[in-house]
Amino acid sequence: MATLKGKSIVITGAASGIGRALALQCAQLGNRLLLADIQPAALDSIVAECRALGASCESLITDTGNEAAIFALADKAQALWGGADTIVNNAGVALVAPVEKLTAADAQWLMHINFWGVVHGCRAFLPQLR
Repeated sequence: MATLKGKSIVITGAASGIGRALALQCAQLGNRLLLADIQPAALDSIVAECRALGASCESLITDTGNEAAIFALADKAQALWGGADTIVNNAGVALVAPVEKLTAADAQWLMHINFWGVVHGCRAFLPQLR
């Protein structure tokens, strides 16, 4: 984490779990943060916590399974800092059910976030990371 000190970092799924823990750790290192999540209240809460630690922190409500939303996130990073130094494609979900009870809609939801969210994130931010 020390090599990330002072960098511009985008974290998806930042409102809870691993994303939240990463955001707090990065805030303590003095990083500039752009946090993304689909949960507005929880996102506002983590932004406030990061700012209380002295970090420059912005946010954008983002559905990572939506290609346009991820590209809007990348556009915001570009506008804020001239691009991100690091993207953490952290957003993810899980389904626990026997396959015979899994609906096509459930499977599509899972794939949109866990697969397409990462693909969209890589495609959107790669030009900035190069």
